[in-house]
Amino acid sequence: MSDLEKAAVDQVLAREVMTCPVKAVRDNASVVDAARRMTAHRVGALAVLDARGRGVGVLSATDIVTYEMTRARRELGPGRYAKLGSAALGKEPGGFVFRWSSEAKVRDVMTRGIVTALSTATLGEVAWLMSQKRIHRVFLSQAGRIIGLVSSFDVARAVGRGWGPARSLR
Repeated sequence: MSDLEKAAVDQVLAREVMTCPVKAVRDNASVVDAARRMTAHRVGALAVLDARGRGVGVLSATDIVTYEMTRARRELGPGRYAKLGSAALGKEPGGFVFRWSSEAKVRDVMTRGIVTALSTATLGEVAWLMSQKRIHRVFLSQAGRIIGLVSSFDVARAVGRGWGPARSLR
């Protein structure tokens, strides 16, 4: 990233690129219902709320895939699991039909905890936080309430568009 691009992300407020409102799901919802919600809203993750409406985690598409593949490995055993790569879209030669677990709850699959930044944070600060925590999403808060979400894709899109002073100098 050039000095000009660094200056741009350090001067743009993260809230300028955030997704709002944040899509959420309750921790006692089924993973299948959460996946349907993600698909309907065209998002890669949902904030997870407890019964009192507090953010307790994040459910991402990666969390769902990891959970289901771990479950499949347990059910199939290591030998048959190795064949699953060619069978994930249909019927495996050995007779196993891959299916999603309808019993799993969001709380069993989600990544616990949420990482937040103040709504006054710059895009550069949020990007640094993502890098340090090795995460893809940071929630923005104002007066103790979650007001939006910035994803690594949002950061990349903003840099690609040349947000901030760098845009006018190109």
